[in-house]
Amino acid sequence: MRFRLVLISLILGCTCLFVLLYSNNVVRRETARRFHSEGADLFSIIHRHGKSGRGASQIRRLNPSLLNVLKRDPSFIVGVTTESHRVEKVRYQGNEIETSVIGVTAGYRTVFDLKMQQGRFISELDSTAGFCVVGNKLHKRWTQATADSLIGRSLQIGRQV
Repeated sequence: MRFRLVLISLILGCTCLFVLLYSNNVVRRETARRFHSEGADLFSIIHRHGKSGRGASQIRRLNPSLLNVLKRDPSFIVGVTTESHRVEKVRYQGNEIETSVIGVTAGYRTVFDLKMQQGRFISELDSTAGFCVVGNKLHKRWTQATADSLIGRSLQIGRQV
């Protein structure tokens, strides 16, 4: 009798372990499928043409052969950054617009060679407070009626001010 109980316990334990391991693989595959279906490749490389490295760019997925080249000669790496995309409602002085919001790090400016019209770009000093850079079209839309600057002003992105 005791032998049967031990055998049943072992079978149940192995079955539970198999179900846990299998469901973990299913979750991992589904997560990867969603990332790829939304176009969110986890790593990409931007290849700039021209001697200065500031010419036209081409974005490609980062694959193992490119990693080997970069490992041998890291001087090709100009900068590293992250970015995330989402669409949010943005409000400023009663005006609301649904627009694309890109979450970035300080290195984004270097990698994409961005020029600022006013103010400064995000830096490592901005890690404790909310800070944003407003694009040219949105800036023109919000300041066309006045000569005011948006620097230092509060705006609401989604539920965050």
